Amino acid sequence: MQSDSYNPLKDQVFENASFGINAFGFYFPLGFTHLVKSGYISLSRFSELTSHAQAQAFGLNKGAIAKGKDADMIIIDLQSHTQINDAVSPYHATTLQSKLIHTIINGDIKI
Repeated sequence: MQSDSYNPLKDQVFENASFGINAFGFYFPLGFTHLVKSGYISLSRFSELTSHAQAQAFGLNKGAIAKGKDADMIIIDLQSHTQINDAVSPYHATTLQSKLIHTIINGDIKI
């Protein structure tokens, strides 16, 4: 059974499957639930690791809210929950804390 977030690039032998998480909308809620809410790291540190540090590692003009940086960011509701209903995900039927509300790329709001 395929879900809305089904990705054929992931449905391959491990060595040939695409790298990274299948659905960006689950990326923040997974980290927030398992790292921040569990007390392993602070929200500030999580933000640094998932934006600033990655932008620096890949040489991207992102990762901070500052003049001259790309206007890319996400808007999160920390009080909501995300339910993963992706049958091919290892997190299928998992409820996560927080929810991605908007993604902003180059200043354009994506809903």
